[in-house]
Amino acid sequence: MAEIRQTGVFNVTGPAQPLTLQTVLEACQQVADNNAELVWTTEEFLHAQLVTAWVELPLWLPKESHGLDQVDLRKVLATGITYRPLAETIADTLAWSATRPADHKWRAGLESGREAELLRAWHHRSAG
Repeated sequence: MAEIRQTGVFNVTGPAQPLTLQTVLEACQQVADNNAELVWTTEEFLHAQLVTAWVELPLWLPKESHGLDQVDLRKVLATGITYRPLAETIADTLAWSATRPADHKWRAGLESGREAELLRAWHHRSAG
């Protein structure tokens, strides 16, 4: 807002158009040049495995939280504001994360052991 010399009270969250989790993750894969397999489970499975929304799986919100991350942007969009491209935000975040020490303890996201445990449980459930 400072760049366009706009004053007032505005909610400037973004993006201008809603994004799905799949869109964000696929953009992350593209920017990071990573072809990791995205594994989609059911919400019921995540609840049964006691996966913590927004903490163990950042950006995932269960159905009962639908709308929590939705904000009316009409006022700010009317100013002509533009948002950074998703790929640019991802690239900058990836570059920043690379500055963290190798033993950095992240406060969000699945630990690799927990991720492996969940994937085993999901594949076992799907095969059974």
